[in-house]
Amino acid sequence: MPLVMPQLGVHVVLRLTGTNYKTVVPGEGRRDEIIFDSHVPALGLRVYASGAGRWLVQYRPTSTPGVRSKIAPKRLRIGDRRVMSLSEARETARRVLGQIASGRDPLAEQADLRRREGQAVSAVIGLYEHEMNRRGIVNRRTVASTLRRGFAGTMGKELSDLKLADLVRLTEVIARRSGAGAAADFRSRSSAFFGFAAAQGIVERNPWAGYRMPRASRAERVEAPNKGRILSEQETAAVWRAARERGDSFGRIIQFLMLSGARRGEGAGLRWEWIAPEWVDLPAVFTKQARGHSIPISSGIRELLDGSPKRGDLIWPSERRVGGATTISGWANLMSDLIQAAGVPRFTPHDLRRTFRTWAEQQGISDAIAEAALGHVDQSTLKRVYALSQWRTELIELFERWSDHVVNLARHDGRPH
Repeated sequence: MPLVMPQLGVHVVLRLTGTNYKTVVPGEGRRDEIIFDSHVPALGLRVYASGAGRWLVQYRPTSTPGVRSKIAPKRLRIGDRRVMSLSEARETARRVLGQIASGRDPLAEQADLRRREGQAVSAVIGLYEHEMNRRGIVNRRTVASTLRRGFAGTMGKELSDLKLADLVRLTEVIARRSGAGAAADFRSRSSAFFGFAAAQGIVERNPWAGYRMPRASRAERVEAPNKGRILSEQETAAVWRAARERGDSFGRIIQFLMLSGARRGEGAGLRWEWIAPEWVDLPAVFTKQARGHSIPISSGIRELLDGSPKRGDLIWPSERRVGGATTISGWANLMSDLIQAAGVPRFTPHDLRRTFRTWAEQQGISDAIAEAALGHVDQSTLKRVYALSQWRTELIELFERWSDHVVNLARHDGRPH
């Protein structure tokens, strides 16, 4: 009959056999019960009223091999009685007990493994993406994609193991593969990512903190071109025509950037839900200044929107992915193709923004309105300068004039008409 062991609070069967381990159940009124084996006393079978049964090894980890530990007993699950026989359970228990006798603690090792897996780069990126979802960060997919591409090859490592030297090497690889802009983007996004990890206690500090890019040498400054440029009217016309002739998402984004003065990411991530009858309303979480930005829908922008097929939430998504929820990628190659097709010197998407701002200044547009057109001035500042109806009217007129100017340039080969 079963033997009661008060110090453990369990019943012990003197002998489990090759048949009774399959059918033994808890005592009447008990939800579960642990039955220990007589051949390998540390081997137990926890049985449940539901009929399930789990093999376990009860042990006390030893701080010194051969010395009995005073730590409370632990129980390591080693299998299910439906798939593991009594003889297999005994063999497994003996092997585990041998490891314990040598000073190992299987449960502590499992906990450490789970901790390390939970702090792996891939896992923390998942946490970061969940946090961005919670906060409603609009470009969260782009951020997560940038991080996963940048950390490729290190996704299984613990995030805390990555030091500044590792990050610099990763950034150099990105710069060689995709250019300085992609490297700067990864550096910025990974710094914010490490800031999140530090706030969660996953890493002690952000390894990017205090990092400064090496200063360019005199020779590099002499050879480096001036940052940014303004497109001439002939170049503006050529780029507009080349973008229009593409007839794809990238071409339409370029056209939108030309007409709106928006940033590259604002065009690439534009969503249908932000299109109001007369304005494109970019939410605060999407803009660089985190205060939102409204762009009047000029006739050129209206025609562009009306001619864009609806594939999903994004207005101009990647055409290599289904669903319409993935932003386009490969900007370096796309820009090279566009520049070649237009037959103009190299320029960047941000140069389109500079071109718009310069034209507005040449037209005598006030700084407040011109800066508001780019999202550099918030509405509260404008309200102190203009009546609400006046600045809205002036912005609408500015964008309509610019739209007409660009379209006319394209129609007349860059010659104002």
